[in-house]
Amino acid sequence: MGMSLEITTRNEVPASTGYEEIFITWLPTEGKDSVIAKTAELHARGFKPVPHIAAFKIKNTADAQAIAAAIAPYTRKAFFIRGGGQQEGAFSTVADLLATGAFKDFKIGVGGFPDGNGPLSYEAGMEILRSKAPAASYVVTQWSLNEAAMRRFLDESPLPVYLGVPNRCSLKQLVRFAAICGVENSVKGAMSNPVNLARFMLGFDPGYLVKAFAGHPNLAKIHVYAFGNFAPL
Repeated sequence: MGMSLEITTRNEVPASTGYEEIFITWLPTEGKDSVIAKTAELHARGFKPVPHIAAFKIKNTADAQAIAAAIAPYTRKAFFIRGGGQQEGAFSTVADLLATGAFKDFKIGVGGFPDGNGPLSYEAGMEILRSKAPAASYVVTQWSLNEAAMRRFLDESPLPVYLGVPNRCSLKQLVRFAAICGVENSVKGAMSNPVNLARFMLGFDPGYLVKAFAGHPNLAKIHVYAFGNFAPL
């Protein structure tokens, strides 16, 4: 079972990290140049970069084609998201962006949400994922601590799953990251279990989740959200 790491463009990944495949978040406050530059940097250092491509941030088909051409020397794999903030161009959904054909030569990943996505229920999110599946080859999930929801997603996903988990961190950091990522209920649910309270007393370690899902036939990789910790699990 392999593992991938997710970072921001501002993170400096040490050469000693145990991850080869590194996903690069496209933050709502950043332009495309930051993501392209980080993709080039990681490739030059011997990593396999997988940039996020945010539909909301792309102006038009010509802009999409320019981004595809800019990252193509460094990777032919990308992860497509709608993106946060305000829509800045012609594309309101990942499907609209993919329909341009600008990224037809890329291995395409799309997002999945074991705990739902804000007001969007799990069931509605899974229907959207099924509609994207013909154009994609893998799905990356938002991180979760809800083992039942994670297993259900693995069982029902139409695509191989990069299953999201947070890296080791303090309990305080875990709660803060949950608020930032919109998965507070997942953490609250995990913390309501006395076994987890004891498990997290000295800080959060996702090893128990890795062990729980390691043998699942639909698991492609464990996808580790770095949150500043680049050490391998």
